[in-house]
Amino acid sequence: MKVLMPLPRADFDPSEVAVSWKILAESGHDVVFATPDGGVASADPVMLSGIGLDFWSRVRGLRRLRLIVRTVSLGGVETLATRPAATSHASMSAEEREKAGIPDGLIRVAVGIESPADLIADLDQALA
Repeated sequence: MKVLMPLPRADFDPSEVAVSWKILAESGHDVVFATPDGGVASADPVMLSGIGLDFWSRVRGLRRLRLIVRTVSLGGVETLATRPAATSHASMSAEEREKAGIPDGLIRVAVGIESPADLIADLDQALA
């Protein structure tokens, strides 16, 4: 079934329709966005998918991790990955972090009790 999602031509918040269109699309419906005048709306794909809005998406492959948990807190037995530039060192300017040896793309991994082979496989597939 084709579903029309009306959107204003400009200045709309795509997060207001993101959940509903995703549920419809995942249910097998063909979702089409259009403006009130019948034209095709051009929504920002970054805003619709959310990819690019969080600090994890800026580092290649991290969104694809399956076993390793992306988190801002370190303290369990599972392997965790965090970005100090966006968490523990977020109060520092980019210049201060760079001087301290903490570039924006640095990932801190706290290795947990999982199998080393499983962790390596997760990192390999995420960074491929």
